[in-house]
Amino acid sequence: MKCVTKTLFAIVLPILLILSCGSGATNKDRLRVAVSIFPVYDITRTIAGGAADVDFIVPPGANPHTFEPVPSLVRRIAEADLFIGVHPEFDGWVREFLSPRATVRYLMDAGHEKDDNDHSDEANPHIWLSVTNGKRIAVAIAGFISEADSAGAAEYGDNLTRYTPVLDSLDRELRDLFVPVHGAAFIEHHPAWNYLAADYGLRIAGTIEQGHGHNPSVREFRDLIEAGRKAGVRVIVLGLNVESSTARSLAFETGAALLRLDTLGDPADPEKNTYVALMRFNARRLAEALAAFRDR
Repeated sequence: MKCVTKTLFAIVLPILLILSCGSGATNKDRLRVAVSIFPVYDITRTIAGGAADVDFIVPPGANPHTFEPVPSLVRRIAEADLFIGVHPEFDGWVREFLSPRATVRYLMDAGHEKDDNDHSDEANPHIWLSVTNGKRIAVAIAGFISEADSAGAAEYGDNLTRYTPVLDSLDRELRDLFVPVHGAAFIEHHPAWNYLAADYGLRIAGTIEQGHGHNPSVREFRDLIEAGRKAGVRVIVLGLNVESSTARSLAFETGAALLRLDTLGDPADPEKNTYVALMRFNARRLAEALAAFRDR
């Protein structure tokens, strides 16, 4: 997490200069921005307001690592002036569908290469699943779109100024929510919740899928059982559409319940149709699950 935090902070200073000075293209046409996933899209459209057209690529329930856009979506991607991604290894595949004139920006440092054996937070692209990071992401996005459309920089800066207190309030709400379960441990199926756990004093006792598509060996599975029992884990977190016999077996061995959370949100679901709503939805479900088992 330290690496990601430093990376995002490194982005912030030049962005603040961009917001104050303005630079880049001054086309009269509206800026067209493509974003890979819905949560980052929602932050982007909030910052853009009515001054730019923003679209997201990966639909709810799809896997950002493996999603293949249909021809109609490919045409929309090709119209983008700016693509905002998370990390080249997470959503860099979008570049092959972009126009050569499009500008590409990543929220994580493009020079930070992930070692195949490195499963630490420093290599974890799920940065949006942290309100602390979400605030930095908003600043970074304001800089990216101001650089691409200097004529709208003042509006983008004003929108950022209005959005920041909303994220601050959400952060305080979530901190209060997790106070009763501070220090509680859970096991995750995919390494998506490390940042949220670090933000709010939770512990991740183990991760089933250490890398995309990875299944634990027999020894790794036994280690997960031992770690779960030692930490008193009673909750195993999975994605909404994940089917995992390993998770079910681990739940049986440890007496834990399976809890489904949503990393991507859904514009059609009122409980998850904004970044703020999505973070609140997941935090409430996780806090309630951890509290229910702690009270037993």
